[in-house]
Amino acid sequence: FSIHYDIENDEAVYKNETIEVKNTTLHIKACTVAGSKDGTTSKANEDAFSVVQTDNDILYMCVIDGDSSVRPIPFLKNVSGARFSSHTIYTLLQKIICPKHSLEQTLLLLNDSMRLKVSAFSGVDMNDPSTLPGSSITLVKLDFKKGQGELVSVGDTFAIFYYKNKTSKLIIFDLLKKYDDETLAMVKKIAKKKNISHSEARKDKSINTQLVKRYEEVINSTDMKGY
Repeated sequence: FSIHYDIENDEAVYKNETIEVKNTTLHIKACTVAGSKDGTTSKANEDAFSVVQTDNDILYMCVIDGDSSVRPIPFLKNVSGARFSSHTIYTLLQKIICPKHSLEQTLLLLNDSMRLKVSAFSGVDMNDPSTLPGSSITLVKLDFKKGQGELVSVGDTFAIFYYKNKTSKLIIFDLLKKYDDETLAMVKKIAKKKNISHSEARKDKSINTQLVKRYEEVINSTDMKGY
C-alpha cells in the first residue's frame, strides 16, 4: 500500500485512506496545498507527503518541506529550489525505503542522493551552502510486528503523538530556531523603522545577508545534527 498523487499537478492534494496493518485498522488523512504570493494565484507546491507500506507489518509516513537556496540556481530555470528538493525527495523516498535500514541510514541515503543530483547543477557550489536547495523532513516508521516506532526529523517539520489518555506530545528538532528568531526580530525592526509591512521588510537587503549567514553557519552534517 502507498499513497500516490500526481506531483506535477499537486496544487491541492487531499487523501483519506483506510488500511489494515497487522489486524489494526488505520485511518490515514493527508493533504498538501500550494501557497500563494498574492493571496489569489497559487504558486507551484513546494511541499510533499508520502505514505508507504513496505510489507504487511511496516508503514512509513513523512512530510517534506522544501527550502530554496539563498542564491538562484540557473539550472532549475523557473522551478524553485524548494519545489525541486521536496519533489525529488518524494520520488527518491519510494526507491530508497528499506525495512533493513534505520531511519538515520535512510536520511543519509536521501542526503547523498540529493548531493549527487545538485552537485552537477550550474550555479551550485558544494562549498557554499547558500547555493544549495534543501528540505526539512519528518519521517516516521511504524513496525507493527515488533510493536515499535521510530522517528527522525530535520529542520522545522514536526510530529505530534496523541495518546489514549488524551494527552499529546510534540516532537521537533528545530536547530534553526535561533536564526529564525533573529531574522524575525530584524524584519520587525525594519518594518517599524521604515513604517512598512513585514512582507515588505522581508525584501530588505540586510535580511538576505542574515539568511546567507544562516546557511554558512548551519551546514548539514553526517551526524544528522545539521540542517
